[in-house]
Amino acid sequence: MTEPDSLPRTPDPHTLICTLVADCQPRSVLTLGHTAARYCAPYLAEHPDCRHTEIAIATGADDGALLARLDRERHADVAVIAGGLEHLDRATANAVIARLRDLHNARLLVLLPEKPGEHDISHWDLADLSGLGLRLEARTSNSDGETLLLYGFDIANYKRTPDWLNARHWANPEQWGKHRW
Repeated sequence: MTEPDSLPRTPDPHTLICTLVADCQPRSVLTLGHTAARYCAPYLAEHPDCRHTEIAIATGADDGALLARLDRERHADVAVIAGGLEHLDRATANAVIARLRDLHNARLLVLLPEKPGEHDISHWDLADLSGLGLRLEARTSNSDGETLLLYGFDIANYKRTPDWLNARHWANPEQWGKHRW
C-alpha cells in the first residue's frame, strides 16, 4: 500500500482528474458531489457526444433517495466523486462506492480531503478505501491549499494475477505418465 505522505504532489485537481478521465476516453461520465462536474468540465466540453449524468450529494439529504437514484442510473464508463462523500454517513458512503464499483462503472475516481473538515460527517483513510478495492493514486492541492487524495478503482487492473495461478502449478507436468489417477 502506498502511504499518502510518500506520494509526490501532482498538478491541481482539475488537471489531474481531467487527464485521468481523458485517458479512459469514456463515452459516458457520472459525477457525484458538488465539485466533480467542475473537475470533468474540460473533458466534457471537448467531447460533446459524451453522455454526462450529474448527481448532487447534499449534507443532510435523504440517503435512501441518493441510493435509489444510483439504482436508476445506467452504466457509465467513468464515475467521479468529489465534494460530497465526506458529507455522508459511513454506511451510506460505503454503499455508494460499492454500487458504483460493482454495478455502474468500470473506472471510479474518488477525491477526498486528507484531513477532516469541520462540517464533515465521515473521514476516510487509506485502510478504509483499500478495503473497498480502491487504490491511492495521487496527492494534490486545491486552490484553497487543502490537500486532497485521489483514490481509484479500475476493473481492468483491480486484481493482479498471483504467481501460483498458472499451468506450471496446476497441471503437475512432472507427474504425467508416472501415476494412474
